[in-house]
Amino acid sequence: MSGTPAAPNPAAPDAAPAPSGGTPASAAAPGANGDAKFWDAIPGITPEAKEYLAGKNPKDINEFAKSYRELEGKITAKGLILPKDDAPPSEWAEFHKALGRPESAGKYEIAMPPGVEATEIDKTLQADMRQAFYEAGLTPKQVARLNNAYNGVYGKVAQQLKDGLAAERAAGDKAIETWEAGIRKAGGDPVKARALAQTAAQTILPKDSALYAQVETALASDGKPGSGSAAMVDLFHRVGLVISESGGVLRPGQQPGFGPMTGPQAKVELDRMKADPNIRKVLAEPQHPQYKATQEQWNRLVETMDAEEKRKAAAARA
Repeated sequence: MSGTPAAPNPAAPDAAPAPSGGTPASAAAPGANGDAKFWDAIPGITPEAKEYLAGKNPKDINEFAKSYRELEGKITAKGLILPKDDAPPSEWAEFHKALGRPESAGKYEIAMPPGVEATEIDKTLQADMRQAFYEAGLTPKQVARLNNAYNGVYGKVAQQLKDGLAAERAAGDKAIETWEAGIRKAGGDPVKARALAQTAAQTILPKDSALYAQVETALASDGKPGSGSAAMVDLFHRVGLVISESGGVLRPGQQPGFGPMTGPQAKVELDRMKADPNIRKVLAEPQHPQYKATQEQWNRLVETMDAEEKRKAAAARA
């Protein structure tokens, strides 16, 4: 009958109603192109949240919720929930323990830089640092990394100081060499000139004076002096020359509170005795009343020179 609608064909696929334009619409459900995910349909979801879910790629919201619950349970079981700032110390202690903090500050190992022995000051500092590490909740692994970093910086600083001292010593050596060259050019003997400078300093400065220790180091005859020592040697050499030329008497190491005679001083004094005809005459006559005293003075000078040579040899072997 022309007025009866046609029965639907059960074998035919469902079709969307024809739009007013007359062409059937395709069933373009979300995800039909294979790129859309279930979170695309969540109202208000941010691009950042979509990116995070894409990285995890759960098949549906139920799988994601299950994974989150399992992770939350594991974190809670290990006590790794960060306590609040005003949480009691016991809660923070449990948190640090779960992270791997040792049971006491003394369990941290702190190594000194290679080749450096710990002094008493170092040991005190290490004890304070261990306590600070413990209160901060650091793990032994974290402390080891900090320790290695500190030792690396220490090594660089130590090398810089070593290089600086070497440069300072080189400058001092150069200054002394220049001074000695000037003495030779003037026809003098640098060894005797240095001995005169030492004698002048020891005659003028008592050993317990504040300046004596500095001058003693600057005028040292064993090894090279430090930077600036040449000026000190030159100063006291000039003082010694003025005193001697003015008729003064220089008596190193023979007055209470003054420093002992050095090797170069002993050599200069022995040379003077050898060159003195009166002393030669005294030593040639064992019966002379001054023979014993003169011989003892001669022997003391020789012993002083020998002792300094032995000390230099020992220092060279060390």
